[in-house]
Amino acid sequence: MELPKGVHRVESRGKEFYYFQAGRGTKAAGPRILALRQAQGANHLEVSPHTVAGAIDGYLASVADSISDETLYNCRRYLETARKAWGGLPITGVRPAHVLAVMNGLASTPGKARNFLAAMKQLSGWAITQDLIDKSMVDGVKSPKQKSGHRPWTQERIAAGERCLIGVVRQGFLLYLYTGQRGSDIVKLGPHMSTRAASI
Repeated sequence: MELPKGVHRVESRGKEFYYFQAGRGTKAAGPRILALRQAQGANHLEVSPHTVAGAIDGYLASVADSISDETLYNCRRYLETARKAWGGLPITGVRPAHVLAVMNGLASTPGKARNFLAAMKQLSGWAITQDLIDKSMVDGVKSPKQKSGHRPWTQERIAAGERCLIGVVRQGFLLYLYTGQRGSDIVKLGPHMSTRAASI
């Protein structure tokens, strides 16, 4: 059977997989994407559990009922970086050097790099227990150091806020000031979480 342009066959562990890669064999080759398993008459996209994308799907399914929706969302969000980088490739081929290369690409956003590495550590540990890989994908990869922590407001800034702010902005300011939480947590707070916060 003649395969469509850009589609090529890969055999792994006794199974056939078909990948599409635009510009394959050229300097402008695009990413490999798992394509239709046409030789077996499949009429839908197949994702092998032995690919990075398949392992990500398996891992997320395994933790979906044991973690919060927000944690699951963030985990999915950061593993999407791995899916885009290596989705259709065999997970056994991902090495710490590959993870480090992606993190170097996120150097301008160290928070994202740290979260990506944390998600990859979870995926790697799960993949080992599922016998999908026999070596850690993140062994030796270190999280970028945080250059500076949270800088508290000065007394002058606090006094200016208390003196000048009014209305909803003042409520937000006081809520932020007196709860000591992160800004990302403050924006999620609502009156149903605290009657005191609602009456500020």
